[in-house]
Amino acid sequence: MLLISLLYQKNLAYFIILSMHTGIFIEEAKERFIGYVKIDSQIEECYISSSSHLNKLINLKNKKVLLTENKGKNLRTRYTIQAVANKNSIILVNLNFVNSIVYEYLKQRYKNLEVKREVNIQNYKSDFYVPANKTIIEVKSMLSESETATFPSIYGERALRQLEKIYWLLQEGYNIDYYFIFLNSNIKNITLNNKYTEFNILFRQCLDKGLNVKYFYAKYKDNNFIVNEIKNSKSILIKSI
Repeated sequence: MLLISLLYQKNLAYFIILSMHTGIFIEEAKERFIGYVKIDSQIEECYISSSSHLNKLINLKNKKVLLTENKGKNLRTRYTIQAVANKNSIILVNLNFVNSIVYEYLKQRYKNLEVKREVNIQNYKSDFYVPANKTIIEVKSMLSESETATFPSIYGERALRQLEKIYWLLQEGYNIDYYFIFLNSNIKNITLNNKYTEFNILFRQCLDKGLNVKYFYAKYKDNNFIVNEIKNSKSILIKSI
């Protein structure tokens, strides 16, 4: 269990890391979830909480990383990589905690309503669901070093099947909020990946059916990760093919 707590205010969720170590990232292992970090002149094998290799999304090599010490017995790794220092910002790379922050935000947004996590709805596994108003919330973490983030950055058949289910649920009368969480505060807009024509066309069709897109920044300040909704999002463009 990591030394982490969550606080929240209106439109904000605070992800607070109470005990932090630092190191220099060397490289990712060939296998997933493992990276090598130089800590106090020693090379440590560290845990990376991401199902895909981060080097496909961001260059970590020789950059300062923030780590927490793992608690437990017989663990392979001593540390988990939480964030990386990149130019003038700190970027959260522990993707497992993104939904935890969003959950705290949703509990404040829907104060008098039940918010459920990972609910199966008509064979679709939602990140969150508010039964009282039939609202499904899907969360997408955006990790990129450039001002323009590409979506989807990593594509597979599962992503297309998921979007097909979202389209069908919209037709069935469900409200669906699509949350983009910008882990890098330098991101200014999103472009749909022109490699995936079928996905892009279907995404535009979902928008036409009422898919509600919202944007959030995850920012690091005073040892806290602060996630807040971007209210004026007119400058954030989703460009189609």
